[in-house]
Amino acid sequence: MAVTKPKLKAAKAVPPMQKRRYICTCCGKESTRQKNIYFSTKSELYKFNNGYLTMCTNCIKKYYDLLCKRYDDSIFAFYHLCSTFGWNFNEIAVKKAIAESIDPIGGYVKNMNVGICKGKTFDDNIMDYYNKLKSNENEQLVSQETIDLTEVENPKCQQLQEKIDELEAELEEVKGKIKEDNTPDISENKKKWLHKMEQRWGDGMKIYDYEYLEEEYEQWATIYGCKEKNMKTLVEEICLIKLTIRNNRAQGKPVDKDQRQLQEFLGACNLKPIQESSTNSEEQAMGLWIKHIEEDRPIPEPSEEFKDVDGIRKYFNWFLGHLLKVLGKESKQRQEYEKELEKYTVDMPPIEEVL
Repeated sequence: MAVTKPKLKAAKAVPPMQKRRYICTCCGKESTRQKNIYFSTKSELYKFNNGYLTMCTNCIKKYYDLLCKRYDDSIFAFYHLCSTFGWNFNEIAVKKAIAESIDPIGGYVKNMNVGICKGKTFDDNIMDYYNKLKSNENEQLVSQETIDLTEVENPKCQQLQEKIDELEAELEEVKGKIKEDNTPDISENKKKWLHKMEQRWGDGMKIYDYEYLEEEYEQWATIYGCKEKNMKTLVEEICLIKLTIRNNRAQGKPVDKDQRQLQEFLGACNLKPIQESSTNSEEQAMGLWIKHIEEDRPIPEPSEEFKDVDGIRKYFNWFLGHLLKVLGKESKQRQEYEKELEKYTVDMPPIEEVL
């Protein structure tokens, strides 16, 4: 009996696997990948989303700018951002990222997986705060119990405390007198210098601020040669803006507006890098010096006796005059050549005189 082979069923076509699409919950833009488009986080709330946030990097940066304007404090705006997205907040690392990076959020997230922030989230910040609160409460309870026990054991505790307060007040008074006696008098030259600085830069600044402004102005003036009044005024404003940026950055305040204002003044002075030539600063200063001489104090024409001391012009005119004479052309150089040639020409006498 012949055995027939079973017929094989045709395999069904498997549909191609579609890539998962990720949508920003803020702007609604879609993408097929998360890396370099969404920031990462160690928070448990985003574990199923491959450890990435659901808000794209551009929207987070705009949100950070909005928080900076709302609080007028870039550090607290960063704290708000960390609490929202589950990042661990470290004030030292935040200040470093703001001071050193053009993109502080990207720089902070990039370095968050190393050092003291490694493996931590904002939950650790909350736990640290909770432990600190509990520790303070325990210390207050222990302190209160100690005070209560002391009052029970010693009824004169209040009198002793009053006496201690009086002694502390007297000690502070003595310290204040010593400090006044040891305060050095400002010399007369220093007073004059300080008055001059206040007239130039304004009142209410510290001495080291005035010193910084003077040093900064000298550097600008040395490199770019501030001769005109308008240039001096713009450079002084640039120095004041740089001082404001320096002080605000030291206090952790935002400096975006001040930096934009600085760029505007640099543009007004034509001192932006894109406006400067490829030469170095010393060569540019030399070029400005030459330009100043040519435009404001040009070199005058020399007197007649010094115009052609070596006679180079005469040699040139004689050569050109001879060439023009050969070609039969009339010119000033030919006339000068023939006039000079007459001095060295010998004319033959008439033949009658010779005979």
